[in-house]
Amino acid sequence: SRVASWDLGLGESQVLSWVISHTGYEAIIDDLAARKAAKILQIPVRGTLALVVLAKQMGYISSVKQDLESLIQVGLRISPTVVTQAISLAGEDGRAIADIYDPYRMDTEFPLVRAAHETPSESLRDRNDEVLERIYIGRRFKNDTERLEKLFELYTKMTSQKAPAQKSTKRK
Repeated sequence: SRVASWDLGLGESQVLSWVISHTGYEAIIDDLAARKAAKILQIPVRGTLALVVLAKQMGYISSVKQDLESLIQVGLRISPTVVTQAISLAGEDGRAIADIYDPYRMDTEFPLVRAAHETPSESLRDRNDEVLERIYIGRRFKNDTERLEKLFELYTKMTSQKAPAQKSTKRK
């Protein structure tokens, strides 16, 4: 097989082989040699950090920083610089999202952001959109208007939950 010639670990080889035979999916791998092989074989890749940030964005976890610290404690080997970038991307470092998406700073300060948005193919972008839409409403959106309405509904719900009403302390 095309993957066997790379002499990767068994797990990485199996993941890459599976993605080759199932187009429209991404390989979830962190191993540098496997990522290099995937790039040459034109296999789309996402790593653990991307999954953790995505889980935060989708509301499955509350803290990228805490989850990454837990993963590092159990053996995830990752550069502190990359961890810092992931925490920034998740908005947990006090920066505004506008700072992270600033085109003049993105390439130097937040290269992971640029990489995350440079999807290798239109079919993969469409597959990613389909997965997210099915998570949100159980089917594809009918049009952009329906998509925007749902996103605004979710945003309104999210922002209204951040500031719970405080109990009155007035005496009767």
